[in-house]
Amino acid sequence: LVTLNEELQITKLNIELEQLRFENKFQFEVDVNDEVNVSKVLIPPLIFQPIVENAIWHGLLPANKLRTGKLSIMVNSIKDFVEIVIEDNGVGRSDEKRDVSNLKESKGIDITKQRIQNLNNLSDSDNKEELNGNVIVSVKDNGTGIDPEIMPKLFSKFVTKSFSGTGLGLYISKNIIEAHGGKIWAGNNNDGNGATFYFSLPISGTAGLINISPQ
Repeated sequence: LVTLNEELQITKLNIELEQLRFENKFQFEVDVNDEVNVSKVLIPPLIFQPIVENAIWHGLLPANKLRTGKLSIMVNSIKDFVEIVIEDNGVGRSDEKRDVSNLKESKGIDITKQRIQNLNNLSDSDNKEELNGNVIVSVKDNGTGIDPEIMPKLFSKFVTKSFSGTGLGLYISKNIIEAHGGKIWAGNNNDGNGATFYFSLPISGTAGLINISPQ
């Protein structure tokens, strides 16, 4: 887990990169209630990213000819909970579905829900091991694997073979994990299908369950 402050800083960086990419076709703001101690609240790393990306790609960009886009992230304190609202003034879900030129299916909410579910189920997962006071988590896929050309610099900044990625995801993940005393590494699977990523973190207490209820 990372602090809410760290997550907000990384999210701001990613949004600024998207602004550069799309020639400042939208604005953004982050508003944090003074009652929220962002250095104490812990959340899964990069949990905002799929939702923010969905808002930009499927909300703001399709509406850029209609109005200046605006993306807002609001952090509020409600009783014993922290409420995080990600809001945009884009076309909205129903309008976007009517735009037949937009063929890219949005997976943002599904990805976020699955990550949180995985976190809640981690204690029962076969992909968790405890070794010398550390928890080791593995994530395996059966895709094309890691290109041997980029393997030595896989976790460096701007390293990617994707036409749509920024090459910052693994670099940011490495920095977050190492900042918490952990390590991250990866390798192609022995059967030639896909790759497996591993990361370790020191065990210190027990994380609570997390819930998400998209509105």
